[in-house]
Amino acid sequence: MLPTVIIVLIVILDQLSKYFATLYLEGGAAYTVIHGFLSFRYNENRGAAWGILADQRWVFMTVSTAAILAIVGYLFYTRKEKKNPLFLLSLCFFCGGGIGNMIDRVYLGYVVDFLRFDFIEFPIFNVADSFITVGAALMFLYIFYDLYREYKKSRKEKSVSAPRAEAPKAGGSVELGEKKSHE
Repeated sequence: MLPTVIIVLIVILDQLSKYFATLYLEGGAAYTVIHGFLSFRYNENRGAAWGILADQRWVFMTVSTAAILAIVGYLFYTRKEKKNPLFLLSLCFFCGGGIGNMIDRVYLGYVVDFLRFDFIEFPIFNVADSFITVGAALMFLYIFYDLYREYKKSRKEKSVSAPRAEAPKAGGSVELGEKKSHE
């Protein structure tokens, strides 16, 4: 239930932000939010980041649909299993962002972008893109956390199963490879 709520909220936030961007920014000049850092500037993106594969709408729709269906299917079929919250949140961010951009591609034929970092050369993006990016970062954190956890677990198992050296008996010490004889 919680993943559905998160995904729906992301889609609503994305679509509302794009609605207002279209309403107030389309055909107009950029609006500076934080001078030298962030501005709003309307853009119709018909490709991926930096306009890669421009006008290849069906490629994006096919890949996005497959990814969204895979995530939704996974969340549905494993809904009763306990999942790591970081992993779950990353999937919700991917799915919500993917659906937000998919809605634009289906209904408009392009994705509405409007957020622009002014301090670096970076493509204009939107709220859905932000969630997808943060979802990817969370997924990497989860993967590194999981790898670290598995590493610690295997080290613990090795230390528990490692043969222990016997302590010398009272009355003397025995060097390795030396036999003590009773004469």
